[in-house]
Amino acid sequence: MPAGFLKDPEAVIRPFVKLYKFYVEPFILPFLAYYTHFWKYVAQGLAVVLHILYKLFKWVI
Repeated sequence: MPAGFLKDPEAVIRPFVKLYKFYVEPFILPFLAYYTHFWKYVAQGLAVVLHILYKLFKWVI
């Protein structure tokens, strides 16, 4: 008699999908949302620093 996963190959993946949805997904989605905001602030900070450096070099030269 064949095993259940031979009749339904997706049955092997289902427990992993359940584990992912219950344990991993609740942490990944907020992290990704924060991650995009984080890089927005990094870009703004870098723009400010480059602007200050530009003004300093322009003043010196």
